[in-house]
Amino acid sequence: MIDHEKFEQRFEQLAAKNGYHRKYYVLAQKLGYSENTLYRYVNSLSFPPVALLDKLCDMWGVSMDYLTGRSDVM
Repeated sequence: MIDHEKFEQRFEQLAAKNGYHRKYYVLAQKLGYSENTLYRYVNSLSFPPVALLDKLCDMWGVSMDYLTGRSDVM
């Protein structure tokens, strides 16, 4: 289960740390998603697929449990 509040916070922190702060359209293109779709996932309007979570974790070097708020260990 995803902790949406933590996911949103961690997504924003990791995006900023990796040069994507306020550049979600660039990140969306890199991941193969539309900016609108990525926005919906980040703002808890729909659940992100595991494939997207996996890509983000690989890009940012964190565990899926950390990104989804299930753990505080990166």
